[in-house]
Amino acid sequence: MANVSEAAIASMNSLNRNSRSMSGETHQTAVVYDALSEGEIDGLVDGDASIYLDGTRLVDLDVYKTCNDINTTASVSAGSTTVTVASNALNDADTSTGTRKIIIKGAGKQGSSIFSATAGTTTLTTSSSWFASSMASGDMMAEGAARIQIAGAGEDGRPYIGLIVQYTSATSVQVQPPISTTVSGVSGGIDLVSVIASYDAANNQVTTTTAATTTVSSATTIITPPVVSTTSYNTTVPKANYQGVRYSFRTGTKHQRPMQVLNGGNPTASFVVSPNGSRLDQSSNFSGSVSPTTISSSDIGVPNPSETDQIKYVIECPQLFAISTKSGTEYNSWVEFVCDFEYSRAGDFSDTQTVRLTGPTDASINSRAGGYEYFNDQSALSLHDGFIVNKTKKPFQEEYLHNIEKYKPFASWRLKFQRINEPNKAQGHHDNMNEAFIKFVEAQLTDKFKYPHTAYAGMSFNAKDFSGQPKRGYHIRGKKIQVPTNYLTREEMDSSSPSYKRHITNGTNQSAYQDWDGNFRGDYSTFAVGNANHDRVYCNNPAWVFYDIIRDKRYGLGDLVDDDFVDKYALYQIARYCDELVSDGKGGFEPRFTCNAYINKPTEAYKVLKDLATVFRGISYWMDGQLVPVQDRPKEPVYTFTSGNVIEGEFAYESTAERIRKNQIVVKWNDPKDQYKAKSHIVEDTDHIIQSGKINKADINAFGCTSEGQAHRIGKWRLITDRLETELCKFSTSVNAAFIRPGDIINVQDYTLDSVQYSGRIKAGTSTTVVTLDRAVTLAANTTYKLHLVYPLGGAYLEEDSATINGTAYVRGDLVLLDEDGAAIDTQEKASNVKDDSDNAVLLHWSENTRVETKTISTSAGTIASGSNITVSSAFSSAPNTEVIWAISGRKNDTEVSGTPKQYRVMGISEDGDGRYTIGAALYNDKKYDVVEKDYKLLPDTVEQHLLDSKLAEISNAVPAPAEATFSIQQIAAETDTDGSGTDENLTGALKGVIEWAAPVETKISSKVVASTFVNETLGAAETGITLGAAATTSTGYAIIERGSSNEEIIRWTAKSGNDITAVRGQLGTTAKAHDSGVSFTEIQSYESPYTELSHFEVDHTFNVTTRGEKYKREIVPGGQTNLEILNVQGGTHDIRVRTVNNAGLVSQWVVFENTVKAPGTVKATSKGNLSVGGTMSSPISITTAGAYNIANSIYTFTDARGVEYSVSQSTSTHAQRTQSFSGLSASNGVGYAVFDTSAVSSDPWRAIDQKTDSTFHMGGTTTAGSFTWWQDVGASTNGLTLLSGTISATANSSTVTGSGTSFTSDFSPGDMIRLGSTNDAAFNTAAWYGYVDKVNSNTSLTVQGVVTKAFSSKFAYKQTYKPDFSSDTILSKITKTGSSSYVLEHFGSVPGADGATGPQGVAGADGVDGADGSAGAAGRTVNLVPGTNIFTYNASGASPSPSTTTITATASNTTGTVHFDFVLNNSSVQNGTSNTYTYTPQASSSNMPDEVEVQIREGGNTGTVLARDHITIGHVQPGAAGAAGAAGADGSDGVAGGDGVDAISTFYSNQAHTVPVTAAGAETWTGSGGTLNLFSGTTELVLDSNSQSTSYPSSNGRFRINITKVSGDTLTEGAITGSGSVGATIGDFNGNLTGATQYELSMFVKDPAGNQYNPKFKVSFAPSNQGAAGAAGSPGADGADGVDGVDGAPGAAGAAGAQGDKGDTGDTGATGATGATGAAGISVINTVPFMLWSSGDDGSSYFGGDANSSYTSQITFKQGSTTLAACQIKGTAASNGNITMSEVSGQTSGGPSISFSNNGSKLATATITKSNSETKVTGQATNLGDLGK
Repeated sequence: MANVSEAAIASMNSLNRNSRSMSGETHQTAVVYDALSEGEIDGLVDGDASIYLDGTRLVDLDVYKTCNDINTTASVSAGSTTVTVASNALNDADTSTGTRKIIIKGAGKQGSSIFSATAGTTTLTTSSSWFASSMASGDMMAEGAARIQIAGAGEDGRPYIGLIVQYTSATSVQVQPPISTTVSGVSGGIDLVSVIASYDAANNQVTTTTAATTTVSSATTIITPPVVSTTSYNTTVPKANYQGVRYSFRTGTKHQRPMQVLNGGNPTASFVVSPNGSRLDQSSNFSGSVSPTTISSSDIGVPNPSETDQIKYVIECPQLFAISTKSGTEYNSWVEFVCDFEYSRAGDFSDTQTVRLTGPTDASINSRAGGYEYFNDQSALSLHDGFIVNKTKKPFQEEYLHNIEKYKPFASWRLKFQRINEPNKAQGHHDNMNEAFIKFVEAQLTDKFKYPHTAYAGMSFNAKDFSGQPKRGYHIRGKKIQVPTNYLTREEMDSSSPSYKRHITNGTNQSAYQDWDGNFRGDYSTFAVGNANHDRVYCNNPAWVFYDIIRDKRYGLGDLVDDDFVDKYALYQIARYCDELVSDGKGGFEPRFTCNAYINKPTEAYKVLKDLATVFRGISYWMDGQLVPVQDRPKEPVYTFTSGNVIEGEFAYESTAERIRKNQIVVKWNDPKDQYKAKSHIVEDTDHIIQSGKINKADINAFGCTSEGQAHRIGKWRLITDRLETELCKFSTSVNAAFIRPGDIINVQDYTLDSVQYSGRIKAGTSTTVVTLDRAVTLAANTTYKLHLVYPLGGAYLEEDSATINGTAYVRGDLVLLDEDGAAIDTQEKASNVKDDSDNAVLLHWSENTRVETKTISTSAGTIASGSNITVSSAFSSAPNTEVIWAISGRKNDTEVSGTPKQYRVMGISEDGDGRYTIGAALYNDKKYDVVEKDYKLLPDTVEQHLLDSKLAEISNAVPAPAEATFSIQQIAAETDTDGSGTDENLTGALKGVIEWAAPVETKISSKVVASTFVNETLGAAETGITLGAAATTSTGYAIIERGSSNEEIIRWTAKSGNDITAVRGQLGTTAKAHDSGVSFTEIQSYESPYTELSHFEVDHTFNVTTRGEKYKREIVPGGQTNLEILNVQGGTHDIRVRTVNNAGLVSQWVVFENTVKAPGTVKATSKGNLSVGGTMSSPISITTAGAYNIANSIYTFTDARGVEYSVSQSTSTHAQRTQSFSGLSASNGVGYAVFDTSAVSSDPWRAIDQKTDSTFHMGGTTTAGSFTWWQDVGASTNGLTLLSGTISATANSSTVTGSGTSFTSDFSPGDMIRLGSTNDAAFNTAAWYGYVDKVNSNTSLTVQGVVTKAFSSKFAYKQTYKPDFSSDTILSKITKTGSSSYVLEHFGSVPGADGATGPQGVAGADGVDGADGSAGAAGRTVNLVPGTNIFTYNASGASPSPSTTTITATASNTTGTVHFDFVLNNSSVQNGTSNTYTYTPQASSSNMPDEVEVQIREGGNTGTVLARDHITIGHVQPGAAGAAGAAGADGSDGVAGGDGVDAISTFYSNQAHTVPVTAAGAETWTGSGGTLNLFSGTTELVLDSNSQSTSYPSSNGRFRINITKVSGDTLTEGAITGSGSVGATIGDFNGNLTGATQYELSMFVKDPAGNQYNPKFKVSFAPSNQGAAGAAGSPGADGADGVDGVDGAPGAAGAAGAQGDKGDTGDTGATGATGATGAAGISVINTVPFMLWSSGDDGSSYFGGDANSSYTSQITFKQGSTTLAACQIKGTAASNGNITMSEVSGQTSGGPSISFSNNGSKLATATITKSNSETKVTGQATNLGDLGK
């Protein structure tokens, strides 16, 4: 599964588009495009049911399987409506719901060799009358629609499938989409599209409503999903689990069609009209008086209506409700309307076609009972999309978005709106307020991208169905790959087994095995389009996935290797072994190995191939120019080593240590039942775990494994390999190693192990049955001996249990020399294609270089003397040669006798030199494969894995981990003196972290025999219950039946009846099998109990970590305790982990979790509002002695107590925004708080606040002094209160306050504090009253909570100056002023502490070596192409271009070093080197013109990054073809000559793509951005009519005008047009501010010499080339180690200085510094005339030359900046032949032709001067090119 939200696909790379929310209150649509995979893939496994949103299928699988489309074949006779489909095609289909359609290829009408069409056009013609007007349709799925298929007219010559959209004549129609490939005289036909009227599943038949026109047999057929129709809407069955979801899917073909625009997709361009005041009134078609409202594409201003992809319109309701005139109760009201889409292909609506986009059909509306205002079936009414219902007095909008691509082509279109119900019409005693208006209509155009070779999905969904963007998952069947031509995949066979019976030519499935010809299906270089072997197929056989990675040129190694790179026949044998069926452990069978991998990031090819090889249990190695894959599977020995062919006759042995052998294997695999999430499968050797008392675990990541059975086999293979193959053997040999390959099995007969000499070299091969040995051997009685001889020939060994081939019976391991026809098997290809006598394929293992032939010895027991003969019972293939290696093995009573050769697998071969090779091999045991594959069971998912292993006796003693761990932060309640000392710290209100967990438990197993007698009856395959003769101890449980003649079986019982278990469920799987009647029955019981070996817990946490570099603090918690409290903690994100420790010191796995917790608690300010405290701050904070609260960083993140994160970026020019002053606090223990004010995040979010309390105000009654507290800014004037305008009055004990000249509505909100006072100075006194606002009635009236206790008349009101937002503002810090210049800073949340003072620095170590200076940033590179001519003249026949060639020159700017120019002609490189000129030769025929020429520049080589490019078009002109000759006159005189044909208009512009250099400072160079424009009519060049831009045609013939418009990008100043009255035109340089790629269009309005008018157009592109930024300054080498740091100071005041640190050790050499600033001036080389640099050679040399017979002196100077480092003079005389005679070289340290330059004793460069042909050559090598400069 490709899961978007998880690691399998990460975030599923978006394809140029992101999801967006659509406007509107009700319908909000989001669109997302997910890139899934390299294409082409097979596609979604189960269609709609393969798409997951937030883990839920889009459609339930069981529903999909009955309601999906059906791909089948069908046969039908002409004129018949009875269609016969393939057998069983209707078996699972739901035929009772909805309506299905059937599409039968070619059953409509067929035509043979009559169709013709041109690529890129939509016109299809026939050579004879064939089309009918009834064939044209706007919908490919309409009844009887003309869905046409044309052979070879599709992409790459594939069949074309399209729709006839317009009838022109009986021989011509218009089709969509356009034709892809030009065809002439090909066959084709129309498919039958018809509704299915009835089904007859028993007879595999359906009845159609439309009869077939043509008889077809076994034609490709599709039956669509059912559609349910009502009077008002259509919906497709199956019903999705999410409504409003649309998706489109592309499998990633090369020529896949662009995805149809999904509703809600981002348009490329849109055109909008707002029809002001366009109210929807009841239409005259529905008893109203208003004509329908029509809005056309011309009304909107769409320049080309045919390009419209989507139409969006919005209906706005100012309000929508109904009100009862009796009770005033408000109810829902509604608007009902319809919208029709009308389109015209002619453009004038003379051929109008209408589609209803919104609302029910007219028929369903007019048939309603009760008229247009009442609709009895309200439930149905509410379903259709033209019904808007609501109850609101606020305006709202409904948005409608429709994709209209399926109605193309059209030339114009319009929307027609009609309202059904009358607006604002009273109904009974209800008044409706239900006006509706058309807010706007938008036409949207969207670019179409194919994304070739990319499988992707597009999805739109209603945003209201999801809280955020849903996680998407796609269950796909992946890449289509190459497979052998004789191979049919499991998917093609619809079986668990593939077939090797495919006909290698026509692809049909045959009855017998087909020999493989070595070719592959899907090899495009071998098989053309249309060939049965051309297409690739999906296959998950790991061998062919391995091959695909090697051979594919897009994502594999195909561009680097050829067909012979990999041994394909070795892969063929591996693939067949992978395809064999083995037990799946659940009663069924599955392939031995499959590969379902998802490679989602670039990875080294070696690693990918290595991982893939592990899937089929293999390795690969390089041998003889090939990659050879080798698999660990049953094999036979191919060579024998004895003391006779081993150097010095010695073998060295080594055993694997017992301690490193694994007894538990944890295999990671992906579970398809759980959306392919990673799971762990455990395979363990329980006996060894119990015996050793420990678990030695190995983790295996099963690459590409999606089968638990395969995971089990992988684990078991590793486990058994570790247990059985414990010995390594190493020896040296010589030429014998040439016969051996890694992975081969060899015999080793080492007589030194048991002193038995059972090997040597043959002294003579007397015959095929008699050989002479070179030493004496003794054969014991009653023992079977076999003689093994090594033959230097290839051999094939049987890998199956048995087979009969050409009448000879073989068993596993036998050497097979002859195939089914008696022919010798002497190649791997032949070994891969052997059949048995029943024509079934036989699996053989091929050994290329050697083979071991084995025969039974018939010589009698006794001692056979050296030089004596020994006889075998059957003949060897030939008489062995002298010196052939022999070995003898023996078995007695099924036990090997001493001296029998041991088998080893070759692991490696190394060459030691002098023809000596060392071979390493591991002990090989061929019995392990049966153990791995044929003797295991997997319990059902409901049974824990350990139950299976527990039947061995006991479970593993692994330490169980704690469970259910949680943590939280809590506030400590009020505390008292706990120990009576009176010295307890008062922690009231402080925070504590609480970690809790559940005690670990262990699962215990007990077993007892429930029934020692036999089961009463046989259990057949169809039965699910048996009765036992004795009782079980529990009512439910699991058991193992020890079966008499078969494997044991796990069963589960679910009920008891008396003493018998009566509902036993056996895990029978899918294969029929019966239980034996005689079995014993053992009950397994498991239960959980507290872990008895528990010692204690270890708890790691990140609370209060203070040590630098420390991640966790560790606490030890006694075993009886399952919680831990940590005092004085802070909120934020914390990591916690807990594990169990047992009495033996062994530990469990960590239980790890992370969480962000909010510190609880508040700071109480008033009785009505408390501010939250806590949060996490990323910047350090300090308090100064002046009370300045300083935030250190200008950019920081603050997470408040609610977990909301704020990113703050404040001004760096002033510290004011990061400083709050607390100097205004009272001098003695004044307390203030730093609060984060969420209303000012973008400016200054921090405030210094404290609490103000008035204890003198009027409380009412006899109490005149009360206490009221509120928040104020520290040091605020007027007690943090603001006097309001106007005056107020209030009556005592009244809740109403009235105002005069007041503005209550802007001053107060409910809940705000209010103060009423008799004076206007906010002074504290008993004449004031405080309270809270309950409701603001108006600017002059408000209500308070409770009552005003004192009367006020024309007095004053105050509001709180700083009003906290109690829902979001958070207090982070507390500041206490303890003196005039003393402050204590405390934090409630997490704030990085400031460092204490650092101790004195230790003596610095020696400086490290400076890093090299960074090079200067490169200037932006540009290159311009200038042709000698870009117009070639051809004759009327399109031949003889003139001129014959032209030179194209490329000029590069801002480059460094050697520039390489890569000239590319029509996308193919034609010249790649240092030459900047290219000789271009035009095409021989004008039909192949124009040509596209591009130059790409690189520096330092002809490969690598392209730094700049330019592009030109080379065009042509030629005369128009002559008109046809006139007909001969009646008297035979010549007819009048036909007139000349109309000449074509050719347009040429010299600079269609221009790169604008941009410096690092942003300066742009526009020079050369214009160009020259030439227009030709035939070969006649046309004249520019005017220098002014114009969109009208010239009045005179042979002239043209120009108009320039922007297409995309930046707005530029267009170049001036010059050249009026002359042929051609010049477009001056453009100018402007270029920020990105920009396009302008040049449109020419042409009148040719004959007066014909043309409007050719082309685009001109501009792109910036930015100068690179200077490199960053290189840092010096690291200092020596510092002295020991001083102790950190307490927060706030600086810590005390640390002690003087010891002298630091000399520092290590510093690391290379980062890229430095622009380096010092490079060394420049100045060469003065008269020598001229002719060219630079490929080897870095330079050639100099001059005029003949002249004397020259060349001054060469090397400078660094303005400082001359070195110089020399070269004097010489140039002869007439161009040779330069060197007369003197001066300025160097020594004479001769060699020059060297040094800087401060360091050699910079050397040079040698030589003469080559007619030039003098200066060659040299720079010691450091960076030193030499550019």
